[in-house]
Amino acid sequence: MTFPQTIHFTGIGNPLIAALAKHFRLMGHEVSGSDIAAGQDLTDQLRQAGIPVHQGWIPEKIKAGLIITGPGITTDNPEVQHATRAGLPFIYYPQAIFEFTKDRQRIVIVGSRGRTNLTALLIHSLTLL
Repeated sequence: MTFPQTIHFTGIGNPLIAALAKHFRLMGHEVSGSDIAAGQDLTDQLRQAGIPVHQGWIPEKIKAGLIITGPGITTDNPEVQHATRAGLPFIYYPQAIFEFTKDRQRIVIVGSRGRTNLTALLIHSLTLL
């Protein structure tokens, strides 16, 4: 899958989705996002990275070639419904991560406890390499 130049993230208030959005922005994509309850610190970080963030669901503001949805976003979300009606492609974030990394070596962390801490330690360790 080739990602289009403009991408909108529905549910950008989730830290994972925000990180994914920032990564696409660093790669040169035009990125926007929205969430019903994004925290102010995260919103400020995203705006500093050049990513406009809208509070609430505002389908008419979406001007993107692809919508990537975060966890908890279902097909009854107004932005997903707008994408469906307008014929805009949308994918759920696990598919975006897969498409982005399918030609790379990946590490998968699973389990019911300690995933976040283990992931943070792993990222820190790999950054030191």
